[in-house]
Amino acid sequence: MAELVGEDDVAESVVCGPDPDRHLEAIREFKQAGFTHVFMHRSGPTRRASSASTRRASFRASGRRVWRNGHQLGYDRWDTRRVEVLNIRDAPNWARARFGIAETGLDMRILRGALGCEHIGISYLRFGPGWRMTLGHRHPTGEEVYVLVEGRARIKVEDEIHEMRAPSAIRVRGDQFRAVRAEGDDPAVFVVAGYPIDDPELTEFASDFWPEDE
Repeated sequence: MAELVGEDDVAESVVCGPDPDRHLEAIREFKQAGFTHVFMHRSGPTRRASSASTRRASFRASGRRVWRNGHQLGYDRWDTRRVEVLNIRDAPNWARARFGIAETGLDMRILRGALGCEHIGISYLRFGPGWRMTLGHRHPTGEEVYVLVEGRARIKVEDEIHEMRAPSAIRVRGDQFRAVRAEGDDPAVFVVAGYPIDDPELTEFASDFWPEDE
């Protein structure tokens, strides 16, 4: 296999050689991407046998490997923030703050910012018994998974209504409108996970999506 790969082939994907400007240009790319550590080592048959253990040490110190187009780009930083337990009631209640809905009807706690999540959106939803949501919504930027952890509920996704009893879960695509209602005399409590949404204005709404008498 080595005979099929020449020096020019390696040079297309790996920065090597005595020209310092090429190395500096590659390092600037890492810096612009937010990296704080760049590990460089000598390639070829004369490299030290300890280089593998040195790379592993650098990986542990700097973070996780990052790849692009099948080639290792470098190392990303691990998240070094402290692990802390969040009281759900310390997270913002969007139902009250954005829509003026009483907590007895809907308690919607958005946890992503409070937990410091970077790559996942996570929410706690409590639907009060007898409170009937008619407004539908969707998030075109990504899917969501609704996990019912307490009570019974119905969820309308587009034209279909699904019965749910805890514990159960349902996946909803980003292009699908949905609405949830608690069933019975007890509240329905969900944990919802999905693609992180940086701009709340990207959420789309449909009025009278679920008529109150359905």
